Amino acid sequence: MNGEQIIPPITDPLGAHWKQPHRRYIELDETHALMSEQTFKGLMEYSSTFPMWKARRGDKWFLAWYYPDKDPVYIGIEWREILILN
Repeated sequence: MNGEQIIPPITDPLGAHWKQPHRRYIELDETHALMSEQTFKGLMEYSSTFPMWKARRGDKWFLAWYYPDKDPVYIGIEWREILILN
């Protein structure tokens, strides 16, 4: 599935200043995020101020993003293992 269908858009005006690849360049399934090396390099490595980032766990990279929780006091985080297209 295309990242635009799963990863929520940035709607806060401050989000206009966050540089990251567009969600349409990421394909997602239940366990993986498929992207080009250019998209991968465009992701920021983990920082709690960014809505979408890459994080290393052992020898694997993962795509992570925030999403609104049903309870507005909380936020959720989704994770997918990244697969790089060659």
